[in-house]
Amino acid sequence: MNRRPRQNTTRGARQGASGRLGHAVRTELSAPAPGQSGHTSCHSACVACREKTHGGLGLQFRSDSDGTLVAQFFCDPVNCSYPENVHGGHLALLLDAAMGHCLFEHGIIAVTGRLNIGFAEPVRVGQSAQVRVAIHDHQEELYRVRGEIVQDGRVCVRAEGKFTVRQ
Repeated sequence: MNRRPRQNTTRGARQGASGRLGHAVRTELSAPAPGQSGHTSCHSACVACREKTHGGLGLQFRSDSDGTLVAQFFCDPVNCSYPENVHGGHLALLLDAAMGHCLFEHGIIAVTGRLNIGFAEPVRVGQSAQVRVAIHDHQEELYRVRGEIVQDGRVCVRAEGKFTVRQ
């Protein structure tokens, strides 16, 4: 995740807690203040963000001091694939939803065009984990967002999504 952003972005030296979520954001994008979330109701129908009482996962996002959007979640055994491991499709859903929410935080309404995921280590059920995402770069109406799922200080999953502004 340490590739240089494209020419039309401002180069950033920001890194996530893992030190690998390096990203760059154009200067005209403004993020919510650290610890805050700017648009919590912008997509209340989202299965990941919808309240648990309404059949969702109830993710609650906050912005880190470096602009990375973070949500803590519990790895429920109901979402396992092989014994003790969270299903990869469930992790993909978490990353996709978090990346979309990251764009919403910047006032950008976009849809997923491509999502590439690399699974480095299993994410274990019965434990907490974090999903961490940040805008990497953009050109006109195409945004590239990078994310990771971290558990016990280990980056278990990395992803990059390309999002197109919704017309």
